[in-house]
Amino acid sequence: MKFDVTNIVRYFFGVLIAIGIALFSRFFLEHKPERLAKDSVKIEKTEKKIKSSKNTPSENVSNIAEEKGIVSFIPDGDTIHLEIGLKVRLLGINCPEIYHDQNLSEKFAKEAQSFLSSLVLKKEIVVKYRTNNKEDQYQRLLGEVYVGTTHINLEMIKNGYAFVYATSTDEIDTSFFEAEKVAQQNKLGLWGVENDKDVFEKFSPKFDGGDLSEFVDKTVSISGVVKKYSKNKGAVVLSILIKDGVEIRATLSKKNYIHFPILSSEMFLNKQISLIGRVIQYKENYEISIRYPTQFILQ
Repeated sequence: MKFDVTNIVRYFFGVLIAIGIALFSRFFLEHKPERLAKDSVKIEKTEKKIKSSKNTPSENVSNIAEEKGIVSFIPDGDTIHLEIGLKVRLLGINCPEIYHDQNLSEKFAKEAQSFLSSLVLKKEIVVKYRTNNKEDQYQRLLGEVYVGTTHINLEMIKNGYAFVYATSTDEIDTSFFEAEKVAQQNKLGLWGVENDKDVFEKFSPKFDGGDLSEFVDKTVSISGVVKKYSKNKGAVVLSILIKDGVEIRATLSKKNYIHFPILSSEMFLNKQISLIGRVIQYKENYEISIRYPTQFILQ
C-alpha cells in the first residue's frame, strides 16, 4: 500500500487550520460580551459625568437666601438696620459718607440717607443675599433689598443717590451700570451737584507736605496742579504738584471708569485740582485713591 505523502501533509495542515479557527472563534465569542460590557460601563460613566457637569451649578453661582424684617433705622444711604437687630449693607452701591463720630458728611450724603429713608423706613423689606458672600468686614449682611417688587438698590442708582460699587466678589446686574449712565446723562441727584472745596477740607485733613505714609487708610485733601497724566491697563495716574518739590500721585482704578464719562489728558493736564481721597500703598508708592467724580474739583 502506497501512501501519498503530499496528501497526508495537506490533510495534516488542514486539520491544524480548522482547530485554530475553532479555538479563535470560541475565544472571541466567550470574551466579546465581557469587552462590550466593559465598553458599555465606560460609555455610561462618561455620559453620567457629562450630564452631571451640565446639571451641576458653577462654583461661581451662589445659592440665594432671604431675610425679612421691619426697617428701624437708616444710618446712611447704603445701610439699613432692622428691628430684629440685623444690619444690612446694600450690595452693589455706594453713597457719599456720613461721619457720625465727627458730625460731618460728604456732599449729598444727607440727601442719600433721606431718600433711602423715604423708600424703606418702618416698612417690611426682603433682603436677598448670596450665601458665599454673606457679610462684609463690619458683619453687615450684603444683599439686594426689596419693598414689594421695588428693587431698592437699583432705585438708589436710578435716582442719582448712589454710585455702582462693584468688587471681585459682587455679582452686579448689568442694569445697575445702565441706570448709572442714565442718571449721569440727566444730572440726577449727586450728578447735578457742584463739588465744594470747603467741604473737602472740613471733614478731611489737608495734606501739603511731609510723609504721606502716615495717612495710609485715612482720607486727606490736597490742592495743586496736574503735571502728568498717564493711562495704563489698570488705572489712570495723575501727578499733582502741591508745592515746590512736592508731587503726589492720585490714581483712578479701571473698575471705576464707569463713573467718568470722559477721561483724557486734556481733562486734567495743567489744571488746578482740589481733591479728596483715601491714602493707599501700592508697591513702594503712597498715593491717593479716586473712585468718584465727587472727589475732585477741576478749575
